[in-house]
Amino acid sequence: MNSFLKRLERFLRGLLIGLARLILRPRQLPGPAPRLDQVRSIVVVRLDPRVGNVLLTVPLLRALRQAAPNAQIDWIISARHLDLVRDLKCVDRLVCFDRRTLWKAARSFLAVAFGGRKYEVAIEASHYDAFSMTSSVVARLTRAPVRVGFRRGEADLFYTHLVEPPAGVTQDVRVRLRLLGAFGVESSDEQLETSAGKSEAALDFARSALSSFEGGRACVVNPGARKPDRRFPPEEYGAACHLIKEKTGLRSLVVWAGDAERQLAERVVASSQGAASLAPPTDLQQLAALMRQAALCLSNDTGPMHLSVACGAPTVGVFTVAAADRWGHLLPSFRAVEIGAGDSSSAARIADSAASLLTGAAGNVARN
Repeated sequence: MNSFLKRLERFLRGLLIGLARLILRPRQLPGPAPRLDQVRSIVVVRLDPRVGNVLLTVPLLRALRQAAPNAQIDWIISARHLDLVRDLKCVDRLVCFDRRTLWKAARSFLAVAFGGRKYEVAIEASHYDAFSMTSSVVARLTRAPVRVGFRRGEADLFYTHLVEPPAGVTQDVRVRLRLLGAFGVESSDEQLETSAGKSEAALDFARSALSSFEGGRACVVNPGARKPDRRFPPEEYGAACHLIKEKTGLRSLVVWAGDAERQLAERVVASSQGAASLAPPTDLQQLAALMRQAALCLSNDTGPMHLSVACGAPTVGVFTVAAADRWGHLLPSFRAVEIGAGDSSSAARIADSAASLLTGAAGNVARN
């Protein structure tokens, strides 16, 4: 069944692109896009529902707000994680898009295309190295006369101003900020932010979970990841927790959600020589509240790593795939540790990075 659905999806995608080539014509406009301080309405299209990709888009929205202080700025966003960005000051309106059901998706399309709102500028902000048919169609349906996106083959059919993607691997936030170049604007503000973890209920949960730690200070450890190849071995995490306690005095609280992650978390605790405790089951809002109060966070390369950065916690990202140059953060509060196959010093390098982060030592990426 899955293979049939994939073949059907490829067929429909090819059919849509074929129809687009018949109906649409590439129409790139000469010269730069209009000055943002003279634009009255902007819509950003970023439909990816994953936590990290939602948060990695925020610096672009904040830079747009700074460049266009008087514009109405809307964000067409997946319905799944609205609470991550619901109260951000850089966005005036979140347009909810739910691709999980056809009818909801159709209503979202129609609301954007025929809902009476007229945008002057649409910016499609999905990955620079992978064309998104859905996002491109949504951007086109906004009917904005100026539409900006990365040059990615079929993208030529949908945008009036194309931005060249980087030639090599580039940090994700920096790549997305390149879209501002279509307007002659530059930004170096790469800090993430989030609305998550601010409710009293979530903060009460965090205070209770940290109450047994000295001074309420702990290293919050996230050993799970959606992709199995991004999961650092839990026993090695346990060893890192032990070394972090020796170097910094911090004990660790290991978070989890769901039975599979609980098993990982229990293995971390069991191998930590008493340096780590198991957290209660934790949802995304509770996790954000914990991260807001954590002295340090330790996470695999996955959504909670970006959430930790957005919450302002000193964060060590553990990369079992060599991807820190793209998915790491070039911020003083972040360290990336890349773990190679057969690395026998991984736990020690993680602990060293954690200690240097807490003491303010320079350096963002530690490699073999």
